[in-house]
Amino acid sequence: MIDFLRGLVIVIGIFLLGTELHRLGVPIPGGVLGLLLFYGALLSGAVKLAWVERATGLLLRHMVLLFIPLTVGLMDMGAILSRQAVAILVSLGRSEERRVGKECRSRWSPYH
Repeated sequence: MIDFLRGLVIVIGIFLLGTELHRLGVPIPGGVLGLLLFYGALLSGAVKLAWVERATGLLLRHMVLLFIPLTVGLMDMGAILSRQAVAILVSLGRSEERRVGKECRSRWSPYH
């Protein structure tokens, strides 16, 4: 039980540190910063895998449950999303078109 609580405190603490860094002006989302900090802590040995393995295993096993509020929220916004569907799809399509075009130009350019 102590191992689980220690791991949970470490994971939540690193997440909150990432969130605080974002709030202070780092232009990367707090959750992403937390993941990068967690990865760095594991690589450097500051955090041992054994310390967080039980807590992260539980979170990963129940990850599907964490997406239920998001899904319910999207279902609740169905009317708004359906009114904006064309704009959303055009934006996504254009964004993907630009990404693929950039990738193709960089891959097959004789100047790279």
